[in-house]
Amino acid sequence: GLANVRVLRVEARQFIAEWIPKGSLAAVYINCPDPWPKKKHRKRRLVNRQFMDFLREYLAPGADFHFATDFDDYGIDVAGIMAGLEGFANLLAPDLYRHELEGYHLSKYMNKFMAEGKRIYFIHCRKV
Repeated sequence: GLANVRVLRVEARQFIAEWIPKGSLAAVYINCPDPWPKKKHRKRRLVNRQFMDFLREYLAPGADFHFATDFDDYGIDVAGIMAGLEGFANLLAPDLYRHELEGYHLSKYMNKFMAEGKRIYFIHCRKV
């Protein structure tokens, strides 16, 4: 019954560049993107330094950036990227990430992973 939700199958950068005005996003949630687990393929991961430099222009001041993954090294990599990125404050400080985040909506897949004993890496930063 929601009128303000759309589901699209499109490359994120292309969609943002073509449809989103710069400085207009109040929040971005990226939940369990493809981790490209092979070392030679990691350059294909959505969230990396270049993507965050690109996304920063589209986030409004005070906008929240949420990232969650069940893939250990992806979570650690993104936490490190965000820690070294100017213009973002880590809202989980002093931690770079957490394995539980109160109030965060968990998908059925996140619940399934956690029931299997897997850890979710949650990252929450704000554009300053």
